[in-house]
Amino acid sequence: MDDSVRKFVDTLRTELHAEALVALEACLDCRQCGSACAWYLGTGDPALHPKHKTDFLRQAYRRSCNPLGWLRGGPALSEQRLREALPTFWKCTTCGRCTLACPLGLSNRSVIRLARAAFARSGLILETPALRQVFEGSRDQRHSFALSRDRIHLRMGFILHHAGIEIPFDVPRADFMYVGSAVGNTRFPDLDIAIPAMLNAAGMSYTISSRLTDTGTDIEHVVVDRELSRTMLLEVEAEALRLQVPTVVISECGCDVRTFYIEAAELLGRPLAVRVQAIDSLLLQLIGSGDLPVKRVPGRVTLHDPCKLTRLSGLGDLARELAGQVTGELVEMSPNRERNYCCNGGTGPLRMPENNDLRRHISRIKADQIRATGASRVVTPCAVCMLTLEDVCQTYGLAPPGGRGSFLLSELVYEGALAALDARGARDRIRMPALLREPKLAGGHSMAARIRQLANAPGFAADLAWLRADAVLHRYLRANPDAEPLFEAWTTELQRAGKSEGDA
Repeated sequence: MDDSVRKFVDTLRTELHAEALVALEACLDCRQCGSACAWYLGTGDPALHPKHKTDFLRQAYRRSCNPLGWLRGGPALSEQRLREALPTFWKCTTCGRCTLACPLGLSNRSVIRLARAAFARSGLILETPALRQVFEGSRDQRHSFALSRDRIHLRMGFILHHAGIEIPFDVPRADFMYVGSAVGNTRFPDLDIAIPAMLNAAGMSYTISSRLTDTGTDIEHVVVDRELSRTMLLEVEAEALRLQVPTVVISECGCDVRTFYIEAAELLGRPLAVRVQAIDSLLLQLIGSGDLPVKRVPGRVTLHDPCKLTRLSGLGDLARELAGQVTGELVEMSPNRERNYCCNGGTGPLRMPENNDLRRHISRIKADQIRATGASRVVTPCAVCMLTLEDVCQTYGLAPPGGRGSFLLSELVYEGALAALDARGARDRIRMPALLREPKLAGGHSMAARIRQLANAPGFAADLAWLRADAVLHRYLRANPDAEPLFEAWTTELQRAGKSEGDA
């Protein structure tokens, strides 16, 4: 038996749990799961039917793990068969919608996740560039896009500098520790600043850990490396304990919600040692208390339900309640809530360019849902859903010329908050965190202090060269023409400061 096949089979034996076992053994072969799967509905391709995918693992399990499995026949596993099957398991978002159509309520997603874990352990995922990046980036950089912490901070530092917003780093005994997602600080750091800006405006006692740039949920859901996922989850917990912060606030990411709210206890074998709160829950709390003033944003808006957040974590009503605080008119898609169609990009497909044409083709169903609402914007409390839906809006002409059609729910709240603050002449409230107004903390716990530290680090020249070539920064500079001269002045000052420190 090839080494990769042996590792694949060993994973089936060691990682198989009750939910996946029942799904493997109790299936009635009615094939109703296909009636709920956008990938199958959008193509009619039998290879994309959920039953086709689970049958591969069902056969592998029976042949390799069941003592009497050989009696059921079927070809033995080989490395070639694994290679041929692997791509199919990432033409899926593990959204769980197929379970709604199953007369027994079987979880195909648990079988798909088991297969991904087995492929990861086999090492065959390393032959797929996007999956390799998630695995090696999470292992080596603790960041699924393989960006170093210093480069993430350097890019975010300039964007915050241009926006005139400060954030608190490593402040002990704050009330909350906010942990952003890797997709947020990689793909749209300019939008990510809305969260600290609103926490500043509300006068919140919060901090950000300088050691964390990823929550580990890509390794948990895209690759399904349970050991590495557990390690990264423990690191988030350890940072909150180190800083003596009782509550971890997670960003708008469906996988973060599913992991921290639902799966953490299973991964760790115990509950997390700190409380967890989704950022949208905190924003709703701050609006309700009056600490974060908001005005309603005009226009018709529709809400997309992230599968991991609504169908798999039960927080759909939270998103609707928050949206209802700031929208002029909220109109539902049909179907909605747990029956809403997936964005078709989460937990892997959006990361994999080889899936782009297929993903866009099957997303006609999603585009038709959005178009039928007559909404000018679709909002969602998930970063990957927002990016995928924007691609859908551009592909199917749902976005205005030169503009966007898809937005984070927090962007809408921020728009409403800025309008309310402007009406009071109080926009400056977004600039400074409450904790950094204390003189003893202001000097060493700010982003400005962190950037000064980077300027004096040995690798600063290489990091600055990376930033100058960074496509995300260039997009930001094009969108904000006034930022370009500021960037040149900022980098010159940092180089001078670093050189002066080195000479000293």
